[in-house]
Amino acid sequence: MTIATRITTGTTGRSSSTFAIAAGASVVVFTDQGLGNNEYVIAERSQDGGTTWRQVGNNVLVDKNVKEARITGPVTTCRLTISDTTTATIVYTDA
Repeated sequence: MTIATRITTGTTGRSSSTFAIAAGASVVVFTDQGLGNNEYVIAERSQDGGTTWRQVGNNVLVDKNVKEARITGPVTTCRLTISDTTTATIVYTDA
């Protein structure tokens, strides 16, 4: 049984959280409710512990049209950021 892990919460301010993904592992990123116009979750990775960041894929993982996305490891440090949202929105991952 897979249990979702709460990563970060968007409210009226931008919010982010970091975690690692092991080699061969992957996580699915999703939100507890649909996102509106100009609301999104982006992913970035760092190989130096968070000093420098670069985008994962096309950068925007989840938005109004895309409800979930998968990130595959290894990722030493992964940062998910949710934009400002009109309602409190939680970002989850399933491993």
